[in-house]
Parts: sequence; structure tokens; C-alpha cells
Amino acid sequence: MSIGKGVAKGAASLRAGFSSTSEGQCVSVDLASGYAVVNVGGGAQNMPLVGLVPWPGDRVQVGYLGQSPVCLGPKPRAPIGTVLLVPADGVVTVLGDDGVTYVYPYDATRAYSTGQRVRLDHEGRAVGSTYGGEPVVGEFTPPGGAGGGGTQSKTFYPTDSGNYRNGSYSGQAAEVSDGRSAFYWYGAQIRDTIPDGAAISAASIRLTQEWDQVPGTASRMGTHGQGSRGGEPSLSGALSVPGGTRDLSIMAFADALKTGSALGVGLYKTFGWRRYGPASSSGQIIITWTN
Repeated sequence: MSIGKGVAKGAASLRAGFSSTSEGQCVSVDLASGYAVVNVGGGAQNMPLVGLVPWPGDRVQVGYLGQSPVCLGPKPRAPIGTVLLVPADGVVTVLGDDGVTYVYPYDATRAYSTGQRVRLDHEGRAVGSTYGGEPVVGEFTPPGGAGGGGTQSKTFYPTDSGNYRNGSYSGQAAEVSDGRSAFYWYGAQIRDTIPDGAAISAASIRLTQEWDQVPGTASRMGTHGQGSRGGEPSLSGALSVPGGTRDLSIMAFADALKTGSALGVGLYKTFGWRRYGPASSSGQIIITWTN
């Protein structure tokens, strides 16, 4: 190989290492600073945000410019869909042309009906204009069987986490003791994704334990109705939580999370001292349902 060809090949290899892409899950967005926190491979990274703004829980594309990550916006989703359920409780259920069911608020000035083709505004999480027929020069075709049915499963990442003690929060770890309670928040993402009429077949939470000073002693988990961090949320319900890293069934809480009467979960104050990871590494809720 000539020196010139060797230099050219080396330069090409070097350039290839300057950029790459991957995927992650949006944890939170700070519009004022133009940054997003994205869970990539189980770790949260703060990165500049470009393109469309994702919502917490959205799958996003991550680009690397040199060694610096950039959130390129949410993964592409169908801009058009078919109405499955007529508006109720301020939302309409639409089967997108990507085969995903979306439950979004609707334009109150418009009338919607089952089977109607509509525009989906994912950035605003709303259903927009209706179409009199199939859009001309449309590259999206409704999937076979559009109109309902199908089993879906999704992982919902917490938007925040923290532990509460003596009237204030102390860090983002989900840490509990006899004077400390812990919480995970999810906003309205679960409520806005799963239709009220859906039948949930499985629901679990993934807890990643960081340390445990009372092995063999169970903690207790309940639900709360707080969409984001504020004062100390009030917990209700009681589910036994053994120590250790585990996927724990939360079917007892599934309907409340689906309808939005519960917007998060928490761990009661308890004897002993135990800590689970923050929102970037623990607290993911996995739900499987059928429309």
C-alpha cells in the first residue's frame, strides 16, 4: 500500500469515529437550558436537545459528535392514524399507521368518529385535523386489522425520584428508613398511553437495590397521585417489597396507573435502612395490555 493510500485510509477511519448514533429513553427535558436527560444503556446523561422536543418516556435518537452526545429528538412516529374510540373524557384513541395506539387530547372544535383518518401531533400530544379520505400522495398505509385489538407492552421510565425526610427531599435515590420515605414520579405518561378500556395482563416495577442494612426484612410500597415532585406525597395501598434487585409484580396498582388516579409509587417509612437507585437506573414500570 502506498503512503498516500495509507494516510487516506487512516483519515477515513478517524473520521468514522467522530460520529455515531444510538437510542435512549427521555427522562426529563429542561426547555430553558435546551438540554434533555436521556437514559442510555441504563445510565442518565445530560445532553443538548435539537430537533423535535420529546416527552419523558419517549424513545429518542442520540447522536455523538466526537465524544459528546446530542439528543436528536424522538424516534419517528406515524403522523396519521385511524380513530378507534370516539372522544371521551377529553381524549380520543387513535391507531397510528405505525401500529401503535395513541391516546391524546383532541380539538374540541372538531367532530370525530370511529374509523376516521386524523392527523397526529406527537410533539404536542394531541389529535388534530381530520381527513375526508385517505391523504393524496400518502406514503403511510393503515396496518391490516386497523380498528382495535392487539397486545402491547411498554416500559415507562420515572421522570423523577427522591427520598423525603424532616420536611424536605434529600437526593434522588429511593432510600427508606424509619424516618425517611421514597418516591418515583411518572407524570401522566402511563395514563395517556394505555386506554381506560384496556385489559392489563402484566404489570411490574424494576427495582435496582444499591445497598441494604436489613436483608430479609420487607419494605412496603403504595401509590400516590402526585404528577411531579412537590411536598411529600400521600401513599395508599400496601404491597410487600422484599429486599434485593428484582422485578416486582404491581398488578394491584395497574388499574390506578392506567386511569391516572395514581401517577406514581412510593415506599413507606419502615424499620431499617435500604436504598434503591434513582430514576435513571431504577423504578421502570413494565405494563402489558390488550385493547
